[in-house]
Amino acid sequence: IFNNQVVEFVFPGYPCLPLEATFMLLKQIDSWITSSNEHVAVINCQATRSRSCICVAAYLCFCQKKFKDPIQALSNFCNHNGINSEQLLFPSQKRQLFY
Repeated sequence: IFNNQVVEFVFPGYPCLPLEATFMLLKQIDSWITSSNEHVAVINCQATRSRSCICVAAYLCFCQKKFKDPIQALSNFCNHNGINSEQLLFPSQKRQLFY
């Protein structure tokens, strides 16, 4: 599928991603995105959208191109996608963005 250009990260448990695995995911996304102007990354969480939101917000800060504040990145992403982050995310998930 997709010419073997899919990377799967499986995170057991809920609600927060393990920090080491999160960092590996962010590095993988950045490596893919920066290797070609035609590359895009698709983030999908099968359980809820909360993990996807956290990953995207963390990446927006990780790449340091647009946001330095993780809550601002999260708010921007959620606002653009019609997501109420206050109802979707647990406090522990928001805290994780600052690690």
